[in-house]
Amino acid sequence: MNVHLDTFDIIIASMDKTIRDFWNNYKTMLYLMGRSYGSNIINRIISTNVHSLIQEIQEINFIPVKLEVEDDNVVVNGCLVSLLIEKGVLIKDCAICSFLKGCISKLFESFDLSVRCRCLPISYENQMEMVKGRMLILSMLSQAFEKLFGDKLSVIQYYTGQSIAKVDVFKESKMDIESSIKYMSNKTPWFVEIFQKKGNHRYLVVFRDCIIRQTHKTVCTKQGGILCMITHGYLEKYISTLTGKKVKLKLIHSGPNACLKELEVYV
Repeated sequence: MNVHLDTFDIIIASMDKTIRDFWNNYKTMLYLMGRSYGSNIINRIISTNVHSLIQEIQEINFIPVKLEVEDDNVVVNGCLVSLLIEKGVLIKDCAICSFLKGCISKLFESFDLSVRCRCLPISYENQMEMVKGRMLILSMLSQAFEKLFGDKLSVIQYYTGQSIAKVDVFKESKMDIESSIKYMSNKTPWFVEIFQKKGNHRYLVVFRDCIIRQTHKTVCTKQGGILCMITHGYLEKYISTLTGKKVKLKLIHSGPNACLKELEVYV
């Protein structure tokens, strides 16, 4: 998979902003969702003391933070969210920050320890660790989306995807569909090929390289959900901008190594 940290950051920022825009009490709601997420982690671990719990959390990489015990405190000595705030990707009062606070408080409440955060950016040894941390945040935000938006989810997903699509090409003459797909494959983290043309306005396309499918695979979440629909909104806007035509993506089949989708062009 090609590494596109900027694209991960754009999606994270847009999802976080969507939550803040639609919910005034997002801090409380995300905090409670984080506690629920922490309960799920507790059900999957075997540690019985705080030091082994921290070690297990760090080894399995359940949450993108670095934890230590100091006196009677669990200290967050590094956090990916702090790094993204420092980079300007997220704001200080971001939704995912409340989620993580709730998660960490739940993980350690049985030990009667307080949790302190130094708000320091996390330090990663390699680029793939940076990618994995962002995938974890996307997974957390997607869970929040499901619970917050319910029956409005499909509209919100599409809105979020459309809002992040930016095309760095300005041409007087628009591209055809084939050229736009090739251009998109060279400029974005999605490598797409036309598999079959169905009539004049429909194409079967294969998504061979996809950061969302890799995210699902890495953090063990189900394909075809919220993040996939956000991708549809993103790529529809991208191709429409290049071609000057409205397009619609529809999932036909999802797999571990590639996904088959139908691209319909409206003329």
